[in-house]
Amino acid sequence: MSEPDSTAAQLGTSSNKIVLVAGLTFALTCVAFFYASSWLTPEVQDGYPVTNKAKVNSDGTFEITIDTSNRNKWIPLNLGAGRITAGQETPDLTFRRYVAQVPLGAMDLGPVTLEEAALDGNPEWVKDEFVDGELQNEAISKWYSYSYWTHLLTPKQHTYAVKLKNGQVAFLNFVSYYCVPEGSGCLTIRYKLVNG
Repeated sequence: MSEPDSTAAQLGTSSNKIVLVAGLTFALTCVAFFYASSWLTPEVQDGYPVTNKAKVNSDGTFEITIDTSNRNKWIPLNLGAGRITAGQETPDLTFRRYVAQVPLGAMDLGPVTLEEAALDGNPEWVKDEFVDGELQNEAISKWYSYSYWTHLLTPKQHTYAVKLKNGQVAFLNFVSYYCVPEGSGCLTIRYKLVNG
């Protein structure tokens, strides 16, 4: 074998070894990643069955779970009546997936409980506006934290004020975005009504 042929053979053998080592390293990394991720299973959010009508809790607050999973359909809600609106009735809130519209305005009161919630003497209601081509309410639109690791929406521990068409105000918390038996797109809110 001539010297150039011998050098080419050695280079070919070296290249094959590099490819083999790289392939084995990649395979071992994948196995290690999947093994480690099996130990890092995300905490599953509590799910709630769809009620479409508010129930009264023992503390006097109301709780309702509605199916908001349809990407093309807004679900209108009448908080005063505690149900999805019927016919041409004007809603207090409208949801599609995790996005909210509040026709008369809303406020983020921050990390306070429903019991502590109160309005100051001259509340400034945030009206719906177009954001990224979609009408929504900025005061209430960031009600959740999103995990890029688990892809779960977790409600922030904030209370929101919503101005109602009957002159009242609803203070509300978002409880969950998950359904029973399982799945996403079931929005559960807990709220109380006060005179505006």
